[in-house]
Order: sequence, then C-alpha cells, then structure tokens
Amino acid sequence: MKGALASIVIFALSSFSPMQLSAQLQAQSEQNSATETDDVAAAARAFQDGQKAQLTGNFAHAAELFELADELAPTPEAIRSAIRNREAAGQPARAATMALAAKLRYPDDAETITMADAVLNRVAPKLARLRVACSTLCTLLVDGEALTVEPVTRADAFVPVGAHRIEARFGAGLRAVEALELVPGEQRELQLRPPPPKKTLVPTTPRTPHADRTSLPSTPPPSHSGLSPWAFVGTSVLTLACGGAALVSGFDSLDKRDAYQAEPTRERYERGVESERRTNALLIGTGGLAAVSVALLAFTDWSGQERPTPRTASTLSFSPVAPNLVVRSTFP
Repeated sequence: MKGALASIVIFALSSFSPMQLSAQLQAQSEQNSATETDDVAAAARAFQDGQKAQLTGNFAHAAELFELADELAPTPEAIRSAIRNREAAGQPARAATMALAAKLRYPDDAETITMADAVLNRVAPKLARLRVACSTLCTLLVDGEALTVEPVTRADAFVPVGAHRIEARFGAGLRAVEALELVPGEQRELQLRPPPPKKTLVPTTPRTPHADRTSLPSTPPPSHSGLSPWAFVGTSVLTLACGGAALVSGFDSLDKRDAYQAEPTRERYERGVESERRTNALLIGTGGLAAVSVALLAFTDWSGQERPTPRTASTLSFSPVAPNLVVRSTFP
C-alpha cells in the first residue's frame, strides 16, 4: 500500500512538465506586477477622495481613505494626512498610535518627525500607552476591536484612559485576556501567552504478566490488486465541488472589485482582497485534486477481485521476566 501511495505522488508531480511550470510562474509574476500597478492607482484614488472628504469636514471618513491609500502604497504624505484627520475627528488615541508608527517608518523624514512629535505632545498626556508582547503570533483586541490588522508578537499603542479588556487570540481557540484600569500618562507593559493545552487521559488495559501460552488465530483481511474505485469517485466529486466553489468565488471577487471601484473604502477593499485570496486557494485546490484523480485512475482496481491470502496461526507467549512473541504460520 505504501508503494502504491508513493507511486501516486510521483505520478502527480511528474504530470507537470518544466515548461508548464515555467509558464505558470511567468503568469503569476505578471499577475503580481499588475496587482502592484492596480494598488498604486487605487491608492491615488483613495488619496484624492480623502482630500475631498477633508474639505467637506468629514474628517473621520477622510482619515479612513488616507489610511487606505497608505496601506496600498505607503508614503509619508498619506500617513501624515491620516494622522491630522484622526486628530481633527476627535480620535486622539488613533492619531497618537499612528504618529508612533510614522516615526518608526520614516525616521529620516524631518517633516513627518516634526508633525508626529507635535501630535504626541498635544494628546499623549491625556492618554495611556500600552505595550503588549505575545509569546507567539497573536491577534490583539482592545475592548473587542482589533488593535492590529495582521498577527504580531509586539504592539505599541495609545488607548483612552479608564477600564479596558485586552485580548490576545493565538489560534486553535486559544486566547489570553487581561483587564486593565489606566490613568492619564500611564505606560503599561503586558506579557500575554496562550494557556497550556488540556491533558486528556487515555485508559490503558493492564497486562497479565503470568499468562500462559495463548494461541491467537490470525485472519488477515483480503488483499486487493489495486485501490478501490471509491477512491477515484471520491476525489472526482471533491474536484468538481472545489471547482464549482472556485467559480462562484471568482464571480464574487469581480462583484467586490466593481463595488470598490464605484466607491473606494477600506471595508470594500479588505473584502475584495479576502475574496481574491479565497478564489486563488480554491483554484490551487482544484488543480491538485484533479492531478490526484488522474493518478488514482491508473491505480484503481475496477474488477473488484480479491487475491487469495494465506491462513496463519500466531502463538503468543509471556514470561514474568520478558514477554516473547512467537508467530508460527501455516499455508494451505
């Protein structure tokens, strides 16, 4: 059986020629280049929309658009505009947190450093600074709202004073929670780690050391000349299901792209990126399942006949000092 599985893997890998692999890599490179170009264009549109929202006094929406532009194509101008509008919208904690990030990202940009320091001097004394370190990658939440977009091991942020609930999610349902009461100007450091996994006890059957010789007739299951047809049928059904899901996800990605182009917002952009990643994963899964299905077709036993197997009898003997296993086989 192990030899058959190894043959299947080798067959599936050899089904892709070097020329096909090179073509796939080139297509992926061209797709990445096109994606970067689209991101720059989308960042420019988001920045222009942010300027329009700022002129109308909608500072909160303007800050979201400037942050989206900075995420798509990071620039000192975009993050400075986002910081100004967060402060103007009455969100000093977010403005101060972004000022810290701007200083780390652009330490040699004098205009960015000057503006970030000015914001921190105005709002930091009224806030509390929180430094969180996780033992492994985690997603941080403050009062149920995400503090970071991607999983991190460290975070440095300002939060309003008062009571807060800090939560770190480590995956697999593991999380750590800390309740805090912060005062103006306070700086607090937290070390969060996932709780230890629960231990499960496995019952064991006691062994009798003084047992006499025991005859155990062995009747191994019949061996087949190949794999069951159900293996091929199962992988074929999975391939069709995965391909259908990829098609539906692809149409959903196009709809989300059109929705973002009609009205670019952070929420619509993140939904579009998530849909695109899901579609790519489904397409890769469909291709892999198709290759495995073709490989299984060559190793499937469609006759359903069984090979004759020898009948054996095994004798198991124990001693108080060292158990011994003696197998004696008889063949017809």
